[in-house]
Amino acid sequence: MSSGKKICTLVGSNKGGVGKSMVSMFKALVFEKAGYPLQVIEIDHQQRLSSLVGKDGVHKSIPANVNIEDIARDKHAAEKFYNAVYREWMRSDSLTDLGANVTTPLLSWIERSKIMLLAAEDEIMFRFVAVASPDDEALRSAVKAIKDARERLGGGSEYFVVLNDTTGSYGFAPYEGNPAYRELLSMEAAGAVALIRMQFCDSILFEVGRALNINPRDAMDRADEIAAASTPPLDEVTTRIEKSKLKEWLRGTQEALMPILTKTSKAAA
Repeated sequence: MSSGKKICTLVGSNKGGVGKSMVSMFKALVFEKAGYPLQVIEIDHQQRLSSLVGKDGVHKSIPANVNIEDIARDKHAAEKFYNAVYREWMRSDSLTDLGANVTTPLLSWIERSKIMLLAAEDEIMFRFVAVASPDDEALRSAVKAIKDARERLGGGSEYFVVLNDTTGSYGFAPYEGNPAYRELLSMEAAGAVALIRMQFCDSILFEVGRALNINPRDAMDRADEIAAASTPPLDEVTTRIEKSKLKEWLRGTQEALMPILTKTSKAAA
């Protein structure tokens, strides 16, 4: 990998509430801890990533879509809206967290504006990550996102789908016969996408921390605070048990996500 090569990681799929910002959080925090430069961008009205890593952890936060009034005044407004994002991609390795219903317009802009030609000149390589929870709509959205991304970003990019178990009961087992789930498995077998399985976190500290906008890593340090805010409050022994569960989940999740947390890319080799 040449010294000028930059990896642009896009975390998307049009379905909201599947865990895209959680996945993005892990990459942002890992790069921060390692001291690697990473331009962190979110395109999301709700600023979910900012709530997890703090506003100082996000270099550029913009609303999900260009204002319809701007489009009425300037037919190129949509393209200009996303040009600011590309300027961030040019700086260094980058991470772009895409809110609900942002993936399709972003990919359309990439196609219309011939961004891949610019990216080749600027030595930017893409890593597209879709995220799906155990839900038919989420799975279908992930499949569509991967297909659209492959069409716009080409075969020289890397493609992943994070299967995020948000239920804690049967996970994705009930979807083994689901057409979208089976298609993802077929795409994995063909080498078109890599599937990453993110386990459910059953720690009370995780759940209460999320309600308090405390990210899971910080929840380890603020366990006593979260335990006191729980209803009912957690006693000392329960707090230690729940902290152990959270620590194990953090370690396992970071290990599972490692293919998208790395600084280098197989496509860049």
